[in-house]
Amino acid sequence: MGAEYQPDIKQKQGNLANQFDKSASTVRQYCDTVENSYVRPILERFMHAFHTYPIQTTFFTVFGLMSFLPVALSIGFSLFIIASSICLIVFSGIFVAAAILTVLVGVLASVLITLGIASSLLTALLISVYLVFRLGVLVRFDGRAGISEWAVETKQHFSQAAMNTKADDSDSSEASHVLVDSHNDQDKPMKQEVEGGN
Repeated sequence: MGAEYQPDIKQKQGNLANQFDKSASTVRQYCDTVENSYVRPILERFMHAFHTYPIQTTFFTVFGLMSFLPVALSIGFSLFIIASSICLIVFSGIFVAAAILTVLVGVLASVLITLGIASSLLTALLISVYLVFRLGVLVRFDGRAGISEWAVETKQHFSQAAMNTKADDSDSSEASHVLVDSHNDQDKPMKQEVEGGN
């Protein structure tokens, strides 16, 4: 087992060494390419310019080295201002949009509340007009007896509304049972009249 394990380790170490050599040769090749294609031509041109125009080349070299830091700081500061302005615009837009939405929701809520109050008042007014109109009709046709009939009819209307409200809160089976019983009670006098006639 040990003899088989050691060759595996040596083989893995050999593979790692080969990969390292390949990576090193690749990096060396890229460095040589950069040096031969860019660095040396630039240095040769710089030396040629320095020998041809020594004062101008020295001036521009010193000026370039001294202006590198201010230019870099100016570019960085400009990018910072642009990024800050964009963030400020975005957050300001979000804040303004939230404020506008809040105002619109508040206006909508107040309008809905006002419409609800107006609807309640109009409903009460319509019910009152109907009751007064119904009272006038019953008094016209039945005289004083129409007042009591109107009171009974009004009471039935309100009691029926209360029963419907309770029926909505209860189960549907119980509501249907109440409706069936009420229909049966109304049909009993009709059946008795039919049987009496027969």
